[in-house]
This record gives sequence, C-alpha cells and structure tokens, in this order.
Amino acid sequence: MAERTAAFTFRLLGPLDVRRNGEQVPVDGPHLRALLAMLLLRANAPVSRDRLVDDLWQHEPPRHASNALQVLVSRLRGALAPDGAAMVVHSTVGYMLAVPRSKLDLLRVEDDWAAARAALCAGDPETASRRLSATLDVWRGDPLAEFAGRWFADADRHRLAEMRLAVQSDWFDAELALGHHHQVLGELAAVVAKHPNQERPLRQLMLALYRCGRQVDALAEYTTARRRLDDDFGLAPGSELQQLERAILQQDPSLDLPVAATPVASQPIILWSSSAEGLAPMAALAAPLATQASARELLLVRLLAGDEATQLSGAVATQAELVHRLRRSRIVARSAAFTSTSPGDDLVRLADEQSSVLVLLEFADQYGSLLDMHTTVLADCACDVGLLATREGKRPRAHAPVLVPFGGNDHDWTALELGCWIARASNAPLRLLGVSGRSDGARDASRTLSSASLATQRSYGIVAEPEIVSPGADGILGQADGARALVVGLSFRRGLPELGSVRETLLARSECPVVLVRRGRRPGGLAPARAVTRFTWSLSDDSDAHSR
Repeated sequence: MAERTAAFTFRLLGPLDVRRNGEQVPVDGPHLRALLAMLLLRANAPVSRDRLVDDLWQHEPPRHASNALQVLVSRLRGALAPDGAAMVVHSTVGYMLAVPRSKLDLLRVEDDWAAARAALCAGDPETASRRLSATLDVWRGDPLAEFAGRWFADADRHRLAEMRLAVQSDWFDAELALGHHHQVLGELAAVVAKHPNQERPLRQLMLALYRCGRQVDALAEYTTARRRLDDDFGLAPGSELQQLERAILQQDPSLDLPVAATPVASQPIILWSSSAEGLAPMAALAAPLATQASARELLLVRLLAGDEATQLSGAVATQAELVHRLRRSRIVARSAAFTSTSPGDDLVRLADEQSSVLVLLEFADQYGSLLDMHTTVLADCACDVGLLATREGKRPRAHAPVLVPFGGNDHDWTALELGCWIARASNAPLRLLGVSGRSDGARDASRTLSSASLATQRSYGIVAEPEIVSPGADGILGQADGARALVVGLSFRRGLPELGSVRETLLARSECPVVLVRRGRRPGGLAPARAVTRFTWSLSDDSDAHSR
C-alpha cells in the first residue's frame, strides 16, 4: 500500500487540500470535506461512527444516519480512487484514514517541531532555527476556517493556532540565542500586539529590546502589560516576567548574549569540479551538511592544468566569492585552487592532509564515463568518495525526500549514512527503496528496510519510510522525480572501473541530483559489525555482477 499512497499529499494547515502527484484532487461538498477533515485530524487512528455522525450533522442527523455515513465514506474512497481508496480503512470501531506521516502536513509539522525542540535543548539553536523556520512555512493560512462553528473543528482550530504560536515562540528563542535580536524585533512586536495576554512573547520582546540597547522601551512594555492585567483581570504578571523586569533594571549580565567561540570544523567535505560553474550546484546540495553547529566544513577545490596557470587568480577570486556567499548563510567553507599535472593523486593527498570525511567529485554529463582522476580517487582515497551528478535549474520541492536504494550491503550502509546526513540537515524525509519479491517466491526487501530504519532511528533519530519498487533503474527513477537527492551505494574495485548499467542509467536519466558513494576504509557510522541480512539489492543485471 505504501507504493500506491506515496503519490498523495494532504494539507490541513490552511485550506483543506489533497494532491496526487502534485495535481489537486477534487473533494466536493461540505459534508464530504468535513468527513475528510475529521479523519485527517485523527489520522492513523479509528474514529467511531457515532462521533462522525454527531460531528457531521450535529443537531439534525438524518433518519438513517449510519447509511448516510457509509455513502459519504464511499464517495471519499471514490475521490481518492484508484490509488488511494484503500487508505480509508473500516474497522469494528469506525473508520480510519491511513496516511504516512510525511504525507500529511500536520503530522510532518509535529515531527519537525519535536526535532527542532530537541536541537534547541541540545544547545544547537542554528539547526533549531532552520527547522522551525521551515516548519512555519508549512502553514498556508487559517486551518479549518471553512468549518468554523462546526463541533469537530472549533477545538482543533484553537489547538492548531496555539501550536503555531508555540512553534513561532521556539523560533524566536532560537533566533535570540543566535544573536538575531534586531532581526526579530518587528515580528515579536506584532505577535505581542496580537496576543497581549501571552507572557512568553512579551518576555522575548523585552529581551530583544534590551539587547538592542532599548532598556527604557523594554521596561515600558512590562509596565503596559502589568497595567492591562491589573485593569482587566485583577492579576499581576507571572514570576518569570517579574524576574526579567528586575534583571533589566539591574542590567544583569546574564541577559547579555554569550560570546560564542569560533567553531572549529573537524570534518572537511571536499567538493571538486572542473569548473567554477560546476561548484555552485554541488555546494547548494552539500551546504546544509556544513553549518556552524555541524562540526563539518566545505572545502571547494579547483585543479587547473599546467597550461591554465594564467587563470589561477581568476579561479581563486571566483571561489572566494562563493565561499563568501556560503558564509553569509552561516555555512563553514574554505577554498583551494592550484595547478596540477596529476589531479587524482593531488586530491587524494589533499583529502589525507585535511582529514576529510567525504570527497564529492563532479560527474558531468559530458564525461560519459569515469575519468582517470575519478578512478584514482575512488581507488586510493581513505575516506568515503562520492560521484555527484547535479541537475542544473532543478530545485527540490519543500520537504522533497532523500532516496536511498538499500539492500544491506556494505556500500548500501555508506549510502544510507550520507542519506541521513542530507535528510537531517535539509529537514527532509528519508525514503528507503527496496526491491519487490520475485515470481519464484523470494521475499521482498521490507525486512531489510525495517532493519535499516531501526539503525537510522538509533543513530540519527530519523524514521525512514520504506518503498517497495521493481528491480532495476526504472523502479528507482519512478520515485526520483522531484526528490532532493538520490544516494546510491557504489562497490568499486580498481580493476573493474565501470559503474554498471543501472547506475549509469540513473546518472543519465534521473531528474534529481544523484550521488554514487563508495565506502572508505574508515568504519562506517551506521553499518553493523555483520550484515543484518543476506538480502542483496539488485542494481545490476547479470552482465554487471561485479557491481553487486
């Protein structure tokens, strides 16, 4: 069922909306839309028939309410048919809509919010701010507005409004921790004006004003709030607000932003391209991996031939501008450019000198096959090595998934680790692709994918979504349209430099960026000591047995 429902997305955080492969699915009629909204609000949990009848018709249920409900459920299945009809599940209790968490904006927001709060508690406000900002972008308007006054909607409308305010307040906390008090001042003032009785945004506004050197204005906000609470409710401000007022009066040093030490990146990721134009899209994909809180950095490398020495200063200047843009986005980056008569050997040496954790090599369409430089780095570099084919002009959708074909081999675990890095850093879903069962009775890859998901949950807190696809390139390409990246394991030996026909097809036809990653000699971060299964992912046909 996961393969059939993957095309659907449901949106509650704004006007109710259903999409199949990006196209809107019409759900017409107030009762039908109300039924869908009720099932989505309790997604993956059964809702009793009595509750559905009460909430749908309130004081005036039809004479044969049970039959009328069955007709509505049948209409809903018809609207989702053929691929999504089975998502509406009947049980002895009532009805349930079975939706993957990444396919319903409300569930996705809950997961992303929890991850952001964990980052904030762990002292990583940068990651928290990025995740929370993306979470706030999911809201498209007032949720459930078309159902205002309906029994089922009013409580949830209030709940969702409170949720958004809490997410926004967490984002303000993260931004204040990053020293962005000037940037959030206007938004904080607007929130306080809209929610005058909420003390948390008021505390944040007072702190931002104080850090902007506006101590008098901060105290004036407190005085206004104290008078309003006394006049309207006969209450005094809460203890935290009173403590903040005293701290501002005393100019308590604890209110100042701590001076953070300059982070030292210990894990360089080397990006190599044959041109300055090629480095920019590579950096766009890899940038989330090298934030200031990640302990990783990007090292942008250009190697020029000996007869190109006159172009060296221009190459250095172009890369310096790209590094500057990355640093403005709080990405840790450096650059290097030099002439080389043996680029493969020089890249291996540079990766060793810099203790690189990953080397990403451009694999452009015009190459057609591996260059000598590619084979040298793949064979001799101690760290993980990836071949990256980007797609010019293609930008992933919000929350576009990271795809990893997975069969439990050593190189699959390496691809899974890199996929986890990209998914977590980009706030994107991680989707594992496994092959369907064969006609001879061999089982599908679902057990293997489950083992891998358990590992990603343990090591990265990511619940990977399983997808069963047909063997070969077409099954993978069917999932790749609109994805953030396709990360594929690569088993490489010096004597067999070919990539295999399926991997070559993925590089040539995929609409999203493709990374073929070869495991380095260092221990993998995810792979268990022994393979969890003997299942083998079939990325190759019989003529490419060396790439299994």
